[in-house]
Amino acid sequence: MGGVVGRHRVASHVMVLFGIACLLATLTLAFMVRWVWHDNPDLLAPSVLLLIYLAAAYVLDPIYIALTRTYGFNDKYTYRLGSGQLSNLAYIVMLATIAILAFGIGLGWGKRYRVDAQLLQVTPRTRPRILSSVRSGVTIGLAFVVTVVGLVSAFRAQASSVTDAIRWIGNKQALYEGRGYLQLLVLAFKASILIWSASVLSRWRSIARIERFSWAAAVVTTFLVDLATGTRSNLLFSNILVLLLLFHRLHRPIRPLWLLYVGPLAFAVLITVRVFTRDIFFREYRGRGAAALVLEKLSSVPRTLLFEEIQSADAQLLALESPLTPPPLWGRTLAATLTLPIPRALYRDKPRGGNAWFTQTYFPVRYYVTRVEMTSSFLTELWVNFRLGGVLAGFCILGIAVALLEDLGKKRYGPLLECMYAVVVWRFISLLRGDVFNWVINVVGMCLLLYVAFVFMSRIEPKLDS
Repeated sequence: MGGVVGRHRVASHVMVLFGIACLLATLTLAFMVRWVWHDNPDLLAPSVLLLIYLAAAYVLDPIYIALTRTYGFNDKYTYRLGSGQLSNLAYIVMLATIAILAFGIGLGWGKRYRVDAQLLQVTPRTRPRILSSVRSGVTIGLAFVVTVVGLVSAFRAQASSVTDAIRWIGNKQALYEGRGYLQLLVLAFKASILIWSASVLSRWRSIARIERFSWAAAVVTTFLVDLATGTRSNLLFSNILVLLLLFHRLHRPIRPLWLLYVGPLAFAVLITVRVFTRDIFFREYRGRGAAALVLEKLSSVPRTLLFEEIQSADAQLLALESPLTPPPLWGRTLAATLTLPIPRALYRDKPRGGNAWFTQTYFPVRYYVTRVEMTSSFLTELWVNFRLGGVLAGFCILGIAVALLEDLGKKRYGPLLECMYAVVVWRFISLLRGDVFNWVINVVGMCLLLYVAFVFMSRIEPKLDS
C-alpha cells in the first residue's frame, strides 16, 4: 500500500514539475512576442512566425501528449506515454525554453547590425535588370517544358504504368532517389511563376485582366505540379505561403484578423490534400472512403494538428527515452551539408542529414523500404549532436540570422529579392520542424532557380541619355 501511495506522490510531483515547465515556457514566449511585436508589429515577420511555431511545438503539443498519454508520428507509429516519461516531457519543455531564450539573445545581438546594401545588388558592376514581357513569356514556356520532362522522367524511373505511378505520389524521396537533379527540373516552372507573381502583385491595379487570368492559371498549375509529386512541404513553404507573403508585402498588407479566417480554411485544404495524396494509401486506411477520412481528420483538429503535423516534441521524446539514444554525434548530421557535393559513390561513408539519421536509427524498416524520412526537428538535431551546448549555440545563431533577415525585410526590393526573402522566411519554419541538411537543399536550390529564372526573364536596363 505504501508503495502505491509513494508512486502516486511521485507522479503528482512530476505533473507539478511539468506544469511549472509549461508555465515558464509560456511566460518566456509571451515576453518574446511582446518584445518582437513592439519592434516589428507584423504577424508575418520572421521572428513572430517562429515564436508561434515554437509555442505550438513545445507548449501546446507537450500538453496534448500529457493529457492523452500518447505521442508518435501517425496512427502506425503511436506510443503510450508512461508515468516515468512525463519527466522527460518536462525536460523537453525546459530545453525548449532555454532554446527560446538563446534565440532571443541572438535576435537582440543581430539587431545591432545592418546588412550592407551593396550585398543586395544582383549585378553590382552593371546597370539594374528589369523584367521583359517577351523574355518572361519565353522563359515561362521553356520552364514549363523542363518541368514536364522532369516529372515524366521521375515517374517513368519508378513506375511501369499510370496505375503503378499513383502509388508513388507522396513519396518524394523514392521518386528522386539517385536523381536529385530531376527535383530541380520539376521546380523550374514554379520558380519562373514566383518571379512573375512578384511583378504582377506589385502592379496589380495597372495590369490587364487577361494577364491576371493567365497568372492565376499558371499559379494553379504550379499547385498541381507540387501535388503530383506529393511534396506538401514544397506546396506550403515554397508556394502558397510565399505567395501569401508576396501579397502582403507588394499588394496589400494582410491584417491579423484576416489570418484568423484564412488559417482554418488553409488547414482544411492542406488536410484534404494530405488525405488524397498520402493517407488513403496507408494500409490501416484501406477500404475507407477519402471523403469520410477527410471529415474524420477535420473533426479532430487537436489530434490532426498536434499529433500528426507538429511532431518536434515527439521526436525529442523518442530520442530521450529510447535505448537507441546514441552518445553525442559531434556534428555528423550537420557535416552532411558540407559533403553534399561529393557523390556517394566516391564517399560511401558520407554522413546523412538529421532526418535520415533519425529515420535510420528509430525506423530502419520504414527508411530502407520506402525511403520516406521522419522529421526530427532542429532542436533534436542540435541536441543529438552537441547536447545542451548545441541547442544554445544553434538557436543563438538562428536568432542572429532572423534579425538580419528582418532588417532586409524593412525595405522593398525587385521581384528576385522579394521572392528569395519570402522563401527564406517560410523555410525557417521548416528548419525548426526538420533538419539543417534538407533546409539548405531546399533554400539554396530554390534561390538558385529563382536567380536563373530572373536572369532569363529580365534584361539590362538601358542607359539614360545624358
